[in-house]
Amino acid sequence: MNLRTARVPQIANEYKGVIRAHFIMSAKDGPGEEKWLHSATFLDFERLTVHPHVVKELASRMAKRVVEWGVRASAVIGPERGATTLSCLVALELGELWGTEVLAIPAEKNGRGGYRIHPRNLHHIENRAFVAIDDIVTRGTAMRQCVAAGIAAGARPIGAVTCWDRSGEATPRAMGVSRFSALCTDKVKTMTIAECQSMGPCREGMEIRPDYGHGAEYIKEGKILKAKFAQR
Repeated sequence: MNLRTARVPQIANEYKGVIRAHFIMSAKDGPGEEKWLHSATFLDFERLTVHPHVVKELASRMAKRVVEWGVRASAVIGPERGATTLSCLVALELGELWGTEVLAIPAEKNGRGGYRIHPRNLHHIENRAFVAIDDIVTRGTAMRQCVAAGIAAGARPIGAVTCWDRSGEATPRAMGVSRFSALCTDKVKTMTIAECQSMGPCREGMEIRPDYGHGAEYIKEGKILKAKFAQR
């Protein structure tokens, strides 16, 4: 595989970032009142971060997308852990393209379901223009919260970019920015329980993976419901 010309799904498959099994996704990931959604595919880009040359290639592509916007940023903000390495490399690539330093500022979980910029970094980000990045956009929650965290810290977003838009339907408005770009917009299918039972991993009797997505919560909830039913 030629890393320079390969599409993101090819790269993710080659480096084991695409996992095929039985996964449970968040309820907000899909339509209607369905609480949980099922999927036969999970994207784990953390598996790619052990290969620096792979992350560098993806970061280079993301930086070029930002440069195409024709506006400059002096900082990159990404959610901690999931996009920490990617954020640093995108900032480095932008700095080299623009000939000036671009800061990499992590957004950390605030303990209330959102993200914040740590107080020690507030003086770094205040009054700067920034790009929000993430490796994968599913619902876009983390990216939106990173944008909000940057704004709350006194910075101004110029746009957001991701490696893979899993929904295939993300828009600038949905991300809370004026510009949005994804290296890949291939939709990864999710199913309701009825769909899963008729044509998915439920029908095949595949066990749910508790170590990815919301599998552990789903299994725990099922056990609680069974216990309550048994007590009746």
